[in-house]
Amino acid sequence: MRRAVELNPDLAAAWGMLHFLHCAAGRFDEAIATAKRGLELDPFSDSSHFWTGLAYAFARRFDVARVHFLKGLEYDPHNTSCLGLLSLSFAWGGQPENALAPPCDVIGSQARGVAQAMGHVGAIYAKIGKFDDARDVLRRIQSAWKPDGGSSIWIAAIHTGLREKDAAFEWLEKAFQEHTSFLVYLKFHPLFDNLHGDPRFGALVKRIGIPD
Repeated sequence: MRRAVELNPDLAAAWGMLHFLHCAAGRFDEAIATAKRGLELDPFSDSSHFWTGLAYAFARRFDVARVHFLKGLEYDPHNTSCLGLLSLSFAWGGQPENALAPPCDVIGSQARGVAQAMGHVGAIYAKIGKFDDARDVLRRIQSAWKPDGGSSIWIAAIHTGLREKDAAFEWLEKAFQEHTSFLVYLKFHPLFDNLHGDPRFGALVKRIGIPD
């Protein structure tokens, strides 16, 4: 990816992809810098603002992350990635009263059946204490589950939010066996904060190969 930006330093998407690698490795200052470079090159793109917001969210700078997710939604009000992470940044950033209005409702209506979007919704419900709603989302995702790497990680995320660690690790193991690509973000993603400190978490991170 560094070679890609050397070959074409004006390609915003290359900076965005490089930012994802920095996020996975916990290099948040570099992730923010590369995402901001992509944003400079393509300032009117919802994707560029999503990348930048995601870097700040991984760095636990949720107030700045929200600014970029909201800006991304100005360019595409139906961007479910921005909507989901906007809700997350409210829930994890100490503003649970704002986490559900309007992002979760919009995601639920626009992306019903899409595991990633609904997984965010369920995890956010769990984070803010709406456990019955979280379990309802969990049931819906599980009812459509297939061993294709598309939903196991999100089922695990909701169980994590509900502090059901054994179930969370059971589904994370399924995700691992399915080679779910999202697992590269496991070590630093806020959705899995409740698992930190459990020796099973460190062992799984090591098996995935996430660098120290």
